[in-house]
Amino acid sequence: MKNDLDFGFIDTVRCISMIGIVFEHSSINVSYTDIISTLVSMIFLLAFKFVTIVFFMIAGFLLHHKFREYSSIQYLKNRISNTFKPWSFWVAILIVLNILYLVYSIGLNAVFKSFDTFTIILFSEIYNTVFLTSFWFIPNFLLCICILLSFKKVLYSCWLGFFFLILTLFYCVNIYTGWVLASHSGALLGFVFYFWLGAYINKHYSRISSHIKKCSYTRLIIINVFLFITSLAESYFLFTTGSDQVFNVLKFTNILYSLGMFVLLIKIGKINWLSVNLLPRKTTFGIYLVHWIFVVYLTGLVFKPFHLVFDEYNVYQNIGWSILRFLTVYLSSFFIVKMLISSKFKWVFGIRI
Repeated sequence: MKNDLDFGFIDTVRCISMIGIVFEHSSINVSYTDIISTLVSMIFLLAFKFVTIVFFMIAGFLLHHKFREYSSIQYLKNRISNTFKPWSFWVAILIVLNILYLVYSIGLNAVFKSFDTFTIILFSEIYNTVFLTSFWFIPNFLLCICILLSFKKVLYSCWLGFFFLILTLFYCVNIYTGWVLASHSGALLGFVFYFWLGAYINKHYSRISSHIKKCSYTRLIIINVFLFITSLAESYFLFTTGSDQVFNVLKFTNILYSLGMFVLLIKIGKINWLSVNLLPRKTTFGIYLVHWIFVVYLTGLVFKPFHLVFDEYNVYQNIGWSILRFLTVYLSSFFIVKMLISSKFKWVFGIRI
């Protein structure tokens, strides 16, 4: 019998999810005046919008195994040590870089004009880094873990899952109503359902995967293309209303698209080339931690000599530049992580020395 972690699709999901996350954060998003350019841009930007939800689902999927291996307290301690500490380190790095950039931009005296001024700048940088960059994922991830640990005795109850689903649907509606902060990075309880669902799928994996394996690739691809088109339609509708949540991952249609893609990834299973060459088990977390810094500073350094003005380019030119930015960020992140995990500094990615 296979080991609990011997699920072929896990490495594939890790790899594609991280590629998608870096792709999203590297892409250029500007407004266009004609419908065709707007739709082409949306198709390009929405293609990987399934990865955030899928990433939460795979985290929950792995949680099921860990709950059986460790006690709740042991597991939480391990998560804090292996996840929160490295996250804190890279958050601090980005905050320091941002403050140094401010000093470079507006001058040392302006930043350190007074204790109050510096305090305001510091707390502003902390807030922006934790909640408005890719670093928002880990606090939300740890919150999801704490919530599921609180319900450990009834973790696999469908009623519990239904309750979490209601929370997610609240955020779907909130995109239109604005009752609370609409951004998905501010949806503190919006991702618990996917965490729970991943754990639930793991518990019933044999039965669920057997049904998925019976489905043809043609049927699954057609379903996902249809779900993607519905997500595109909802995004375009939001665009026509002037909403700033056009690409929110908690759109109802994007949720369906994400679930459909998760099913397709289970069907695909393990892609050996990805596992062997991109080392997802070793590099995924590290790429997540460093890639935003590269998005902000490396792409600026590399592309600065080109004097790019993206607002003046057409959609196809911006897609080309987006792909180049993605390759720059992903490959740089991958190689720096691969280098550090083989050194005594691997602790900065949560790998024990």
